[in-house]
Amino acid sequence: MRTSQQSWILAAFLAVFLVRVAGADEPVQSWSLEDGTEVLLVEDHRAPMVSVRLYFPAGTHGDWAWENHAGTAMRIQTMDPDGLLHARADELAADVGSGMSGLWAEMNARCRKEDLPAVLGLLQDTMANRDFDRTELRRWRRSSKAYRSSREKNISYCGRRATYRLLFDGDDPRLRELVSQRLPSTDAAMLAQVRDTVIRLPGRRIGFAGDLTRAEVEALVAELLPPPLDQPPEGLAPAYKEVNSVGPAHDSEVTIPRLTQVYFAFVRDSIRMQDDDFPAFLVANHVLGGHFYSRLSVALRHEGGETYGAGSGGYGIRTKSYYGLTTYTHTANVDVADTKLRDVLHTMRQDGITEEERVAALANLRGRLPFSQQSPDQILAAALFERHYGLSAGIEAQNVIRAEALTLEELNTFIREFFDPSLFTMIHIAPE
Repeated sequence: MRTSQQSWILAAFLAVFLVRVAGADEPVQSWSLEDGTEVLLVEDHRAPMVSVRLYFPAGTHGDWAWENHAGTAMRIQTMDPDGLLHARADELAADVGSGMSGLWAEMNARCRKEDLPAVLGLLQDTMANRDFDRTELRRWRRSSKAYRSSREKNISYCGRRATYRLLFDGDDPRLRELVSQRLPSTDAAMLAQVRDTVIRLPGRRIGFAGDLTRAEVEALVAELLPPPLDQPPEGLAPAYKEVNSVGPAHDSEVTIPRLTQVYFAFVRDSIRMQDDDFPAFLVANHVLGGHFYSRLSVALRHEGGETYGAGSGGYGIRTKSYYGLTTYTHTANVDVADTKLRDVLHTMRQDGITEEERVAALANLRGRLPFSQQSPDQILAAALFERHYGLSAGIEAQNVIRAEALTLEELNTFIREFFDPSLFTMIHIAPE
């Protein structure tokens, strides 16, 4: 009988093996259409299923998209008053979605290969839809009002807002989204025009993953999107500000009525995925708070029973974000938990990590890789992510390789610099 460890190793090996043999020689094929739209393909012929992802270079962090309610426009385009677009998707048993994040807009679909032409037709009709469901728009507006009131009692929201206010200036788009009092637009005609602009922005990408060949994709994709704009609007790119440095002088408390516990966020500005020290950060964060027997979890859960959960994390991609150590405890135990949390960070910085911790962290980082590459759609999504952020192909695996090359001394040098308690601010979310 295999041990659980042997079974896990075998499963990880098979996941990598199946992905590599299922498609073409190159995991991701790419080429450009005459209008400049990039096409990506991940072939995988194990099952007659196909995923489609359309990426558009506009997100709500950009001033143009924010000011013109582009996020609402991308969501509402799938909803007509009679629900015909949704009914067609249901009939095809296809998953169809549309939306916008801070940095890009996306439409996606997943379906059987035999239904792909019909699903692509549905996506085209969605992008041409101008009969938006006004009842749904009004419902979004009403629910947004209710959400604005209820979020003041939401622990996660209040902690994130306090952190963002600490690190970002008031007009930074990352903070703007979080604290805005603006309601969604109900102007269907305006939203249709905005959607039309988004889907015609230069720099678009179309991705296919699954049971397709390049010849099949080329026959389907040529007229999928309308022609791109000759002149895109200004204000598409986010105008991020520098992240503020913080420290103990900014320690603060946020109160919420009728809480029975206190929640902790010990935060600072983050590292970025593109930074040279990011591989060292991955190892250090895993040791500090990245798993069930991390230093934070052992000190605050296993040894003292101060909490059920403690962890750490956070990093930026293109720009810095926030990094934090988090936990919670009952109100009578605040001082004990606070001291222990700070002591864990102080000890980590002073003594560094051990060779055993280094080896275990690297095994975890290496072992996780196959699970992000099991499906062709996962590989496609990673490739689109890398291209959008200007990252090198396969950056996740590259970072693990770079981490494995670091000595214990190099890791501990990074830890002494980054995990300095004087660079962190404590935020308590406590009962009012």
